[in-house]
Amino acid sequence: MPSWEEEDCCNWEGVVCHPTTRHVVKLKLSECIQDSKGQVHQMINSSLLALTELNHLDLSYNHFYNVPIPKFIGSFKKLKYLNLSNSFFIGVPTGIGKLSNLTSLSLCYNQLQGSVSEIHLENLTRLEVLDLSYNYLKVSFDPNWVPIFQLVLVQLSGCEIGPQIPRWLQLQTRIDTLDLSNNKIAETLPSWLVNVSSSTLTSLHLSGNQIKGKLPTFSDASRLINLRLDTNQFEGQLDDLFSCNYSSTQLPSSLQNCTYLSYLDLSHNAFSGNIPPWMGESLQGLQVFRLGYNIFSGDIPQQLLLLEELKILDLSNNNFSGSLPYYLGNFTAMASISRSFEFTEYVDLVIPTKGGNLHYPYKSDLTTSLDFSGNNLTGEIPPEIGRLTGLHNLNLSRNHLSGKIPQELGEITLLESLDLSFNDLSGTIPNSLADLNFLSYINLSYNNLMGRIPSGSQLQTLSDPSRYMGNPRLCGPPVSSGCSVTETVDKVQKMRNFEWIWLSIAVVLGFLMGIWTFCGILFFKREWRYAYFRGIDSWYDRILLQLLFCLARLSGQD
Repeated sequence: MPSWEEEDCCNWEGVVCHPTTRHVVKLKLSECIQDSKGQVHQMINSSLLALTELNHLDLSYNHFYNVPIPKFIGSFKKLKYLNLSNSFFIGVPTGIGKLSNLTSLSLCYNQLQGSVSEIHLENLTRLEVLDLSYNYLKVSFDPNWVPIFQLVLVQLSGCEIGPQIPRWLQLQTRIDTLDLSNNKIAETLPSWLVNVSSSTLTSLHLSGNQIKGKLPTFSDASRLINLRLDTNQFEGQLDDLFSCNYSSTQLPSSLQNCTYLSYLDLSHNAFSGNIPPWMGESLQGLQVFRLGYNIFSGDIPQQLLLLEELKILDLSNNNFSGSLPYYLGNFTAMASISRSFEFTEYVDLVIPTKGGNLHYPYKSDLTTSLDFSGNNLTGEIPPEIGRLTGLHNLNLSRNHLSGKIPQELGEITLLESLDLSFNDLSGTIPNSLADLNFLSYINLSYNNLMGRIPSGSQLQTLSDPSRYMGNPRLCGPPVSSGCSVTETVDKVQKMRNFEWIWLSIAVVLGFLMGIWTFCGILFFKREWRYAYFRGIDSWYDRILLQLLFCLARLSGQD
């Protein structure tokens, strides 16, 4: 740290002084304490202790490599805000428990190690924000501990809390955000947890555990914005999610009021049944809707069209059947070219795209994605999908889709990843795909496609031939240098088709000529005409006589 011997430190960037006493009260030194090599000069200097009026200290996003949090941090008696996140601190945060005026404590994304118990927090009577996520800590509290504070934000992701959820949370009545993800929690979800602080809870994050059984009833979810229950072992149907008394004709009143829900992730569980129509009718504020890797079945309900704010829809790896709904092109947010993505808190999205899993961890500039892969969908890809001009990722692989690839896909101008592999698509690859300037991944393998692969400035950079394998009638770069063999086969096939057409025309024309020739002869040759009609009359009389004879014999037998 620089020394404090300058004459007027209140003019320094990141330093805030009291307007009258000129004492330093705030230090906002995020992302600024680095040398030319990007590392800090040794440890935090104890000269900071001279700042006796300090109430706000932010040293986040710096590079304190292998430096422990200094014990003298506990000497700032007036400190209310302490943020040391993302700064590579190590060790156990001792001394922080002496900060009796502290209201916000953020130590996330460091390399802290060791055990944290209620002893470290017992003097923090005013604490409202506690974030210890993404360290190597083991947070272990006495089951009978009664905290003396009321938290608003609790983020303990990856703190080895499991296998049980801390019971002291049941006493917290003001929680707005609760994150217990990736904690090896293995019990069934207690009913008190989903209803803790039910009047204030906006975000509940329990993903990455081994929580079993059915979900308890959400008695009041009116303020809920983000709900992440993915990567657990939940089961049952979504009708049970918010009310045990749900019927097909009546929506639960608590869900009808859940107008703020924008992030719903139930992927990687064992939910089954159909997607209930009320999810489109009542959750119209959804921006992220993920049901992948479950056992859902049935058709994709048309009520999903009502989710006008939806930017990420993941129904992958289920048992959905039927055809792709034509209304997919009507998702308003996906049809917008705006890249904004508004969330009230930090989110960490993992999107299967471009042949892998990519992280989109920030509030804005996130992707838009439509993923129906790994289902039993049939029929053709609706051309209306071309209306989604703001879509970045489209994955329809591993289904039973047939027909041609629609030319309208070339209208999705922001498309970055396209996966149509392992289907029954036929015909040629539309030339419009060569106009997708942002396309960085394409997979059309294992279909029945034929003809030359389109060439374009962007497609020429996608030179992996495996993305087209399983289509033996495709030709041209990158699968082959030319199209001579395939073109010859196509020409032979076309010649055979023309031969059949000309043969049919010849037969029809021959028949017509024969009829006209015969009729012309009868018209001009009177004796031939008389002989022809006498012959017909003679055959007619013989047949009629035989018929009358048979009828007489049958009448005589009766």
